Amino acid sequence: MELQLVVILDPDRASQPVLVNGMLGSSQIGRVSAAAREANVLLARDSVGISRTEGELLPCHERYGGFIGLGLRCVELDFVSIGGAEYDIEVIAEGRPAARARTVVPEQFAIVSHSIAGVLPGTVTLNAAWTSSPSAHRYVVTIRGTQYKPGYSCRPDAQCFKRWLVATPDTAISVTIDASYFEAAVGPFSLDVYAMNRDLYAYLMTGDGNSFFPVAPIQNVVGGFGVVGAWVVRSVPLQP
Repeated sequence: MELQLVVILDPDRASQPVLVNGMLGSSQIGRVSAAAREANVLLARDSVGISRTEGELLPCHERYGGFIGLGLRCVELDFVSIGGAEYDIEVIAEGRPAARARTVVPEQFAIVSHSIAGVLPGTVTLNAAWTSSPSAHRYVVTIRGTQYKPGYSCRPDAQCFKRWLVATPDTAISVTIDASYFEAAVGPFSLDVYAMNRDLYAYLMTGDGNSFFPVAPIQNVVGGFGVVGAWVVRSVPLQP
């Protein structure tokens, strides 16, 4: 059975977690190793043992949100990705085909202006602009509430409630957002802009798993399933 990968390279992080799903019936995946290369030069390599240890999934949960499953493993690769560079990620597990993919990391960018007319969580008009990240395929813009109920924080990469978002190839936006998107949200609120590369954007924005005939998303992993992509995330507070 092929491995399924989720890897989102982030140049603002000192390590890059590799989430691996290798469940086959009731058989848990064993030892897993992962490696990262740039232009065939090895940057990082690590592995996890036959049995999953307590805390192993924590780096993947922090980057990708919470996952549950006996077949899940997480290998953390210690290297800093650079904007504009191309990286190869390869994952090997005993008895499974090697899974590998190549992706380009978007360059750093900055939100240079933003304003909001109206009061959240009501209907508002958002205006924002940011600098260009040449390797980004699309910019995904969203407004995030810090909490959706007491005691539960909402990170930029976790969907905690019905969230408004829009994808654009441009570096500016002016849009009115209905209050219905913020009914379950609690402030303070933040503006998040994701510069996503083509691989990650295609994986997240395609496919349909909720229909009678599910459609798989666009994937770039060779010898397996899933995605190896990259993003740069910028956030600014909107109002208390």
